[in-house]
Amino acid sequence: MQNATKKATNGVTLATTVQALPAPAAAPAAFTLKHPVNGTQVQAWLNAHCGGNPALAGIAPLPSAGAPGTVLPFLRGGNTARARILQAHLFGFVQGHKAGAPVSLQGVSNYCKAQFAGAYGVNGYLDLCALLNGGFSPSSKTWGTPYAQLVVLPAPATK
Repeated sequence: MQNATKKATNGVTLATTVQALPAPAAAPAAFTLKHPVNGTQVQAWLNAHCGGNPALAGIAPLPSAGAPGTVLPFLRGGNTARARILQAHLFGFVQGHKAGAPVSLQGVSNYCKAQFAGAYGVNGYLDLCALLNGGFSPSSKTWGTPYAQLVVLPAPATK
């Protein structure tokens, strides 16, 4: 369809017909994490599912993670800073966190940065990737067994 125009008496050109816009492209397919998961994939997942906002992402423990307080099999000890960081990712970092409920990625990142600054790193995706991959390296006997999954948290209610 061509745009037809006419000139108004005040000299402004007005469109008399409107050209139809092309149909919107289909929404991109959801981004799926592929093993081995790395920080770039985690960020791409956040962008695709949460608009890049880690406050809308949750870390949900899988049955392979065991109960709160269980030492993950790919760790050497249960009372190290790394073990406590992973426990916070899986089972929460505040008293009264409901067992099995997802932990906010933003919340656990803020908590771990404050509590374990040197051990935690820049964004904590190293620890999250270890939970998603089943260890920190392919030499781990548990490599390929995920202990957590990423989930989208409901957006907070606005007032």
